[in-house]
Amino acid sequence: MTQFLKRLWLKEEAQSLTEYALLLFLICLTAVTAMGGLAARINYAYSSASTRVVAATGHSGSLTGGSPGYSTNAQTNTPSNSKHDNRPKPNP
Repeated sequence: MTQFLKRLWLKEEAQSLTEYALLLFLICLTAVTAMGGLAARINYAYSSASTRVVAATGHSGSLTGGSPGYSTNAQTNTPSNSKHDNRPKPNP
């Protein structure tokens, strides 16, 4: 292993390879750092927009809500309120 490292240190081709590896590492490190900050800003923007929508409309607008008098069974996605369900009921 020591001979391999010595050979890498002395050869010009190996020095170029090492320089490229270091450059690639620095580029990746910069990209990861930038993405972390960007993700935080995007999360803040969506949270802020959500808060404004709730404040403006008075409700959260959740996807599980539905219209009054009509709800769905989460397991089968079929209407569970007989007010709007005209299908015959199965016999037990």
